[in-house]
Amino acid sequence: MLAVTWWGLIFGLMIEAGVLTVREAGWCMGDTSGLCRALATLCTADHPLGLKTYSPELFWASLCLLAAGAFGRLLALFFTPTLASLPTLRFRSWR
Repeated sequence: MLAVTWWGLIFGLMIEAGVLTVREAGWCMGDTSGLCRALATLCTADHPLGLKTYSPELFWASLCLLAAGAFGRLLALFFTPTLASLPTLRFRSWR
């Protein structure tokens, strides 16, 4: 959510001004090419927290964390032992 908010603060003004369409700006959310970086550094408006440029590394890091979480969840679904697969415990009689 932080990456999307950061992207919206930087590229939202460009969308409103008609410099970029929403689709073109959407590509810049994860694009590290020179064009998107150049457009992001052209933003001269004052933003909250003093943001002047957008860096897509936060977006890619968040995608990696989401993918790792989804992969971990899948592993847990397939490799968690069920109650039926656990060995039955036999207690000795104390008599």
